[in-house]
Amino acid sequence: MEKVLLIIYSYFQKNRKAFYLIFGITVLFVTWFASQVKLEEDISKVIPKDKKIARLNEIFQDSKFIDKLVIMVSLKDTSVQNPDSLVGFADVFGAAV
Repeated sequence: MEKVLLIIYSYFQKNRKAFYLIFGITVLFVTWFASQVKLEEDISKVIPKDKKIARLNEIFQDSKFIDKLVIMVSLKDTSVQNPDSLVGFADVFGAAV
């Protein structure tokens, strides 16, 4: 493998125009394929197709819950029992968003 890479290196060292031509074609090729990628926002298309899951997806698509983001707030230290601090943090966080 080392000899093959050294042969390629010495060829392109002598023929810089060929190197830049192949490099340019490669960049254009990768750019074209990258432009063909289509992003999908529907997470339900990742889930396997099943009758029960299809019903669940239908419910999610028809609900307004799909437009909401749910964040669970909890304390790292479970020995501290102060739910008011969590409520206060959640209110401040919700107002900031």
